[in-house]
Amino acid sequence: MEFQLAYQFSWCILILNNLTKNWKFCPKAPAVFLNSFPEYPEIIKQILYCRGIDTEAKINEFFNPDYDQDLFDPFLFLEMKKAVRRIFQAIKKQEKIVVYGDYDADGVTGALIVLNTLKFLGSQQARFYLPDRDKEGYGLNKSALNKFLKEKVKLLITVDCGVSTVEEVQIVQKNGMDVIITDHHAIGPKLPPAFAMIHAKNPKDKYPFQELTGAGMAFKLAQALLRSQTKNKTDKNHSSLQIAFEKWLLDLTAVGTVADCADLIGENRTLVKYGLIVLNKTARPGLRALIQQSGAEIGKLNAWHIGFQIAPRINAAGRMDHANTAFYLLGAKKIKYAKKMAQKLERQNKSRQDLVKRIETEAIAEFQKNNKNFFFLAKNKNWPIGVCGLAASRIVEKINRPCFICEEKKGIIKCSGRSIKKFNLVKALQKCAKFLENFGGHSQAAGFALKPLAWEKFYAKIKELVQKDLNLKDLTPTLTVDVKITAQAISWKTFDWLKRMEPFGMGNPRPRFLIKNLRVEEIKIIGRDKNHLKLKVCENKKSDSCRIFDAIGFALGSFGEKIKKGKVIDLIFELDVNEWNGRRDLQLKIVDLKCR
Repeated sequence: MEFQLAYQFSWCILILNNLTKNWKFCPKAPAVFLNSFPEYPEIIKQILYCRGIDTEAKINEFFNPDYDQDLFDPFLFLEMKKAVRRIFQAIKKQEKIVVYGDYDADGVTGALIVLNTLKFLGSQQARFYLPDRDKEGYGLNKSALNKFLKEKVKLLITVDCGVSTVEEVQIVQKNGMDVIITDHHAIGPKLPPAFAMIHAKNPKDKYPFQELTGAGMAFKLAQALLRSQTKNKTDKNHSSLQIAFEKWLLDLTAVGTVADCADLIGENRTLVKYGLIVLNKTARPGLRALIQQSGAEIGKLNAWHIGFQIAPRINAAGRMDHANTAFYLLGAKKIKYAKKMAQKLERQNKSRQDLVKRIETEAIAEFQKNNKNFFFLAKNKNWPIGVCGLAASRIVEKINRPCFICEEKKGIIKCSGRSIKKFNLVKALQKCAKFLENFGGHSQAAGFALKPLAWEKFYAKIKELVQKDLNLKDLTPTLTVDVKITAQAISWKTFDWLKRMEPFGMGNPRPRFLIKNLRVEEIKIIGRDKNHLKLKVCENKKSDSCRIFDAIGFALGSFGEKIKKGKVIDLIFELDVNEWNGRRDLQLKIVDLKCR
C-alpha cells in the first residue's frame, strides 16, 4: 500500500518535466509591514514583500514609475561627457562613423537607436555593422576592423559588445580610429583601451543602476546626446523636438530590454513601462509589420508579447541567416517593404523552431546515455551555433543542470552555455580561459570557442568546477510560490491589482499562488496537437455546491490520463484571463500540481 501511494504521488509531481520540484514559499510578510499599508490588499502586500519592495518609497516607485524622476542622469557615467564631445566633433566634421552592434534582438535594437540618433543630429556619414554569427562570431573582429581602417572610418561606437576585445580595440586606437564602447556584458580582468567606456558594471563607474541591457545603454548614450544639444539651444521648438525624439526611441529600448531577459526592476522597469506605451502606438512600419505577422495586436501588447512573439522573430534573422534582415525591417520606412521583410523573418523563425526541436531531441538522447555528471556537454557538426543556445535553454529546463551545446566546424568548436542560478558560467569560463579561444556573456548564458585539441582538457576542467560548486540538492529544481490563497481571493479585484504590477519578467515574475484541496470535476485534452490539459476544479468541501474554476496547463496534455475525475489536488497557478467571443473569464494557468 505504501508503494502504491508513493507511486501515485510521484507521477503527479512530474507535471512540467521529469524532475521532482521542491515548492518553496516566500517568507510571510511581518505584521508591521502588512499593517503599514492599509490601502493595499494583503495578497498584494505579500507579493511586494517577496520582491523586496518593502518601503513606501519603493512601493510608490513600483506602482507609479515616473519617466522624468526615475531615470538617472546619463552623465552620471564617468566618461559620458567625453564620449558625447567626441561624437559631436565627428558629426560637425562629417567623419565616417560605424555603429557596431550585436546580432541578437538587444544588439539590433540598440544599434538602431544609436544610428537613428546620429542621423537625427545631422550625421551623414554614420552607418551600422552587424557581424555574421557563423562567419565572424560575437564581438569586434579583426577583419571587419581592418576594413573600417582602409575606409578611413574615424569613430567606432559599439553596442552590446566590445568590453572583452582588448587587443582589437588597442590596434584600431593606435591606427587613428577612436572607439567608444557601450556594453553590459561581464567585465574581464583587463579593460580595452577605448577612447571612452560606457558600461554600468565598470568598477570605475558609479552609475546607480547596473542592470541595463545593450539597448538600455544605447538609449542612455542617445539620451545624453539629445539632452546635451538641447541645453545648447534656446529655441523651445527645437527642445521639444529633441524630447519627443528621445521618447519615441523607447519602443526599441523596451524590445531590447525584454528580449535580453533583463531584470524588470529599477530603471529597466521604467524604460519598459513607458516603452510599452510607445510600442502600443509605434510609428515604425517595421515594428507594426512584425507585430501583425506575429499574431499580436497593437494596443494590447505587454512584456510577454515582446519576449515570446516579437523578440524570437528578430533573433531568428541572426540565427538562421544574418541579423541585417532584422535591422532593415526595424528601420524600414515603407510599409510594403516592411511587410515583405516581416514575412521573411516569419519563415526564418519557423525554420528556427524546427531546428531547435531536432537539436533538443538529439541532445537529450545523448544525455540519457550518460547522465551521471552534474552538467551536460555535447558537440555535433550538424548543430548550428546560431540555435545552440536555444536548445541549451530548453535542455536546462528539463535536466536542471548546466548545459553546453556545441557545433564543431572547420577546425573550431563553438559553444553556447546555459546554467542554473547556483553555477556562474562566466566565472567558470574565466577559470578555463587557457583552453579557450574566446568567451563572454552572463552568469547564466554565455558563449565560447575552443580548438578540438583542447576539448578533453576543457571537459575535465569544467567537470571539476561543476562538481565543486554543485551537489545533488542543487539539481532539484525549486518552484517559488508567492502566497497561499483561498478560492475567495480569486477575483477580478485581485486580477486588476496584478495588472498594476506589470510589466512582468525577470526580476518581477508573474505572481504564483498555491490553492490547496481542489477537486477535479472535469478533464479535457485540447489544442491542435492535443497537448494542452484543461481542468475544471472546485474547492473540496462537504457541501454539494462549490465555485468552479477553469484551469489550463499548456503542454501538459500527456498527463491528462493520469488525473482522474474526483481526485483532490494542490495547485500552483498564475491568475490569467481567458477572452473568447467577447467574453472574459478568470482562469488558473497551471504551473505545477500535486495529488493529495
